[in-house]
Amino acid sequence: MNGSDAPYWEDPVFRYLSRLQRDGREETVPDMDEVLQGLIDGTLDEDRYAELAAEASAERKQMKVERKKKLRIPPDGTRAQLNTAELKKRIYNQLVSKENVIKAIEALPPFGREALLEGLSPGLKRKLGKYLTS
Repeated sequence: MNGSDAPYWEDPVFRYLSRLQRDGREETVPDMDEVLQGLIDGTLDEDRYAELAAEASAERKQMKVERKKKLRIPPDGTRAQLNTAELKKRIYNQLVSKENVIKAIEALPPFGREALLEGLSPGLKRKLGKYLTS
């Protein structure tokens, strides 16, 4: 088997073969029953085990790539839209801290940021102080 004292059901090759059988793809491994029995008994040929271990590793890598791809690419229309009205509410709310006002201003698109900074009230200009001059 794999040379360790772990039980056969924890063996990655056994898990790979079980997954193939569960998914109905046992035809990819000829004599599946004999191979599984060999794993259980510990009598599987080392060359055959190495071949199956390589296949199992390749399949795990492929599944990992597919999972990452699904996470990385969200379907169209589900991306978060920039809500400028909500950002402006935060900017003009007197209870919001200076740091959060600055974060809201920086989250605005560049053209909206410039227009907003030109039309700020004197109170907000005092609140932001050095941020406006830098």
